[in-house]
Amino acid sequence: SGSFEADCICNGIVYFRATPAVKDWLLGVLVWMYHHPYEHDQKTFSAFLNYTEKVAQDPLALPEIPPWDTLDPINQFVTPDIFEGNGWMGDLDKIIIYHFLNGESDTGSGLDPSGHWRKEFGRFTSDNETCEGESCNTGGKVTLMDLFYGQTDEKLYTTPMPAYENEAIRAALLSSRKAFRSTRLLGLPCGPMVGWDSKDEKLSPEAAQEKLQKLRERNAGERMKETS
Repeated sequence: SGSFEADCICNGIVYFRATPAVKDWLLGVLVWMYHHPYEHDQKTFSAFLNYTEKVAQDPLALPEIPPWDTLDPINQFVTPDIFEGNGWMGDLDKIIIYHFLNGESDTGSGLDPSGHWRKEFGRFTSDNETCEGESCNTGGKVTLMDLFYGQTDEKLYTTPMPAYENEAIRAALLSSRKAFRSTRLLGLPCGPMVGWDSKDEKLSPEAAQEKLQKLRERNAGERMKETS
């Protein structure tokens, strides 16, 4: 899918057609990532689509790029605003897929930004949390996956009942709905800002936002130098 407020892709929701061009392109992506395991898959996807990100100083020997487009990130294939630039607009009954940002494949690796942000800033709580252990001491906060699939109303899972009719799920969905789309991230680098972790500094939300913006502008300047 695309990103709500930025010209970036989001490979949390992907649909591949089984064509020879897609097969060859995806094989090229996987082979490159096998030899460059430090790079993020989403950034690599963008680079191999010749979109808005780079993974190498020199031009890549790209395979043939199959026809592609971003899925609608505004109201159909949407992502919660846990991360900057996400969110959605429109009607609940038009949402087709909601990206949970689960990220549990990174758990234990020390590279679990989605887990950290979900627990610290997710705003999702549950009255029937059943997990045990230190990893569950989150003040009642739960992941979106646990929230969506841990409700006690069986009709939610055994009938065509719309998920947004459940009070807890509806509240989670509406918490990320926005009244307008900001354009301030367009043209700026995608992904997290390297070199600063907000939890290491006690900053007000305004100061944190100001520092993020300065980092984005700095990285954008470095990116322009690379391409000039």
